[in-house]
Amino acid sequence: MARDGAIPSYVFFGFEADTVLARYLFSMVDRAMRTELSAFRADHPRLRGTALRRASKSFQQGMAARVADRLDEIHRERDASVAAQRSTGTALVLAKHQVVEDAFRQTEIRLVSAGNLGGAHMNGAFRQGLAAGDRVNLNRPVATTGNSLLS
Repeated sequence: MARDGAIPSYVFFGFEADTVLARYLFSMVDRAMRTELSAFRADHPRLRGTALRRASKSFQQGMAARVADRLDEIHRERDASVAAQRSTGTALVLAKHQVVEDAFRQTEIRLVSAGNLGGAHMNGAFRQGLAAGDRVNLNRPVATTGNSLLS
């Protein structure tokens, strides 16, 4: 997240195809978070004021934690697949990663951790957020047919 002005913005760095997919995934997760939060609030009409804000924050933290865990799992699976391909000499991804890392280093951007997002408790709202995180579709937008497009 970049804070060049009053409004934070997100910048995706990498090859065009990767940044397009990252923007798509970001949009999907953002839309899911907004939709699920609206549904959570509609399901709890008695929550008002501070209680509503606390429950909403806890719900969002639970949902974000679950989506992050799922994305980490997808990343680990992909890395395992690349490691398996490495032994066969078909892992072109390794060269791509090095090119992106080198280009990022040249930007001299310093990344910092956002730290703790604020003590989410394992309450009902947080658990409902975890469940909502399981409902987010993290599949690629275009399914492959299994047929090679290259001749």
